[in-house]
Amino acid sequence: YDKVEWNEYKFGREKMIRKKQDDLNGMQLAGNNSMAEVLLWALILLPPVIAVNGAGVCFIHIGLFAGITFACLFLVKRLRSYRDISGKQISDMGDFLYARYSSFIIKEMFMCVWLILTGMITMGLLSYIGKYLSGATKQHMIVVVCVVSLFCACSMCFISRRIRSTVRNIIYTLMVVMFLVLVIWLFAVNTPAEILDTYGKVHLSGGTSTYLNILYYDGRSIGVPHIISMLGMGLGCLGLPFLFHGAMEARDVRSLDRGRVLSIIYTGIAVVILSVWALLNVVSMYPLKASEDIEMGKLLDIYITSLCYKEEYPLFFRYIAGGLFLCAVICLLERIYTMMFDLLFGMVGYEKKIRSKTLITGIDLMAALFFTGFIAVMSIIIQNNYREILYIAWDYSAAIAAVCILSILWRETSKAGIISGFFTGLAVCTIWRFIPLLENQTLANATELGSGVAAFIISLAVTVIVSMFTHKADEAENKLFEQIKLEQK
Repeated sequence: YDKVEWNEYKFGREKMIRKKQDDLNGMQLAGNNSMAEVLLWALILLPPVIAVNGAGVCFIHIGLFAGITFACLFLVKRLRSYRDISGKQISDMGDFLYARYSSFIIKEMFMCVWLILTGMITMGLLSYIGKYLSGATKQHMIVVVCVVSLFCACSMCFISRRIRSTVRNIIYTLMVVMFLVLVIWLFAVNTPAEILDTYGKVHLSGGTSTYLNILYYDGRSIGVPHIISMLGMGLGCLGLPFLFHGAMEARDVRSLDRGRVLSIIYTGIAVVILSVWALLNVVSMYPLKASEDIEMGKLLDIYITSLCYKEEYPLFFRYIAGGLFLCAVICLLERIYTMMFDLLFGMVGYEKKIRSKTLITGIDLMAALFFTGFIAVMSIIIQNNYREILYIAWDYSAAIAAVCILSILWRETSKAGIISGFFTGLAVCTIWRFIPLLENQTLANATELGSGVAAFIISLAVTVIVSMFTHKADEAENKLFEQIKLEQK
């Protein structure tokens, strides 16, 4: 193809896999990116842990909110400004790294790691949905996983991204409203005295006041390293490509600004409501007690069933809530699934060597089916370890967050600094999390400092130090960054 013909082919198709979305409004942008990262924790992983261990776990929610707020305030618009001012063809974070450092190696090493991380998250979520639907429908998990996987593949291939973004946004909003209604419902049918009395009857570790105190975890005072580790979970938002890709998906700068504001608002509201709801499960479950291995769907079902029986309401409310929760989780899975394929097709370049458009589309579809099948098989294999898979993926995303931040914010970040910091972060995360170095304990267990946070700190230091010695002054780059800085005001 000549350049004009190729661009018309690449960006002209409305419903094919490689179509790049660049016309989202502010609301679609917020639901499309920031909520994907928050809901992975706030909707899947954290509620059972909060219900068991108390308000101290909410430091993770605070960290997630802080991470997304930092990205929206300081990173996203700078990334968009770099593309607009430089005039370079940039459609995602990988393109930005290539445009800035003119290094195919840097782009591909980031894309490869992001592909692995989003693949792990997709496997974990698909495994969770498979278990949840298998129990609800009494179908074999293999059947459920295949159906959900096929749905994700078909929606990616045949439904435009704008429609999918709109649907996600509506469902996420309805879900947050639903949890707000559930919180109000519990307070409506129980007086404050009854709620506190129920907390007392459960015999929580340390008592009610300790359980509801954010400075305590499972009845014990939280140390500074533990607090830093929980807050540091927000770093994972800065090491995954969702928010960075969102900078290029906005219709214009005004839509991007609205999306940034709405992302902060959506995130803040979601983490507060879901934190309060999780803490109230102690009241709804009494005389039972939650355990950390309970599934979020089961927790929600018990909560609504308890309220329905108390007020003699019909139990169909639990099916409505369960269906909305399932839709939200599937939308979350579909978003991460699509990102995984965006990264995959951003890495391979066979479309530039093949002249047949039909053949390219066929190869795309075959690749989608092959990787969908692989993810489905792996999700069945790891079904009892999906939480651990998600935790590991998040730690590694935090490990490469420092180089992502510095490449956008600091003009003196050099190619050597990026490469050094990138591999340092991955190595430190691996050693800190998996290798027992202190009395047969890993450094993560011995110090209570998470591997992702430790890797971020050391990677940041290495990137800065190496860049200070290897950066070469570039007048054009200096002017570009000055213009970007002025545009942020």
